[in-house]
Amino acid sequence: MNTHRLDGQTVILNDLTQTLNVDAVKEITLALCDRQEETDAMLESMSMDLHKIHGDIAGLKEHAGHVKSELSPIKGELAFMSHKTHRNEAAIFKLRRGYDEGFGDLED
Repeated sequence: MNTHRLDGQTVILNDLTQTLNVDAVKEITLALCDRQEETDAMLESMSMDLHKIHGDIAGLKEHAGHVKSELSPIKGELAFMSHKTHRNEAAIFKLRRGYDEGFGDLED
């Protein structure tokens, strides 16, 4: 009879241990699901940020293309103005040199 009682208690303890293990597994599973949801939310947020940055970069590239096309004619105008300035400076130099040579004796 004692043996039968011990066997019953052992069965109850085994059932209780299995119940505790099942409850622990349930808690771990729920915790893992919660963490997975948090991870999914963070990944979704990062994905949205990445798409926004990608759009910003595409917009900047487009703007840079417009700026480059606007600078091209200005670059040509600057080259022309630089050439013209050098020509004018050379002409002024020649005029001054001619003036100094022709009227240099009047300065005394």
